[in-house]
Amino acid sequence: MLPVNYSITRRNVKNARLRVCENGLVQLFVPESFTDGQIQDLLERKRLWIESKQDFFRQKTKIMLSRNEILLFGNRYAY
Repeated sequence: MLPVNYSITRRNVKNARLRVCENGLVQLFVPESFTDGQIQDLLERKRLWIESKQDFFRQKTKIMLSRNEILLFGNRYAY
């Protein structure tokens, strides 16, 4: 199964590059000579990695700080 939310950018590059953003978007930068079949094959081969990164970003929680707080090494400090 292919990722639902993905974008493909063809560039003058030598190697393909795959990126998963925090919002779950999968960005794929491929050489201009890549065919659609090669792109589908790459996405299928990297499917487990893509899903693991999307799960990681889903589980990541945002820490809300007050105006007079800072976060240092995972601990909140008021100043």
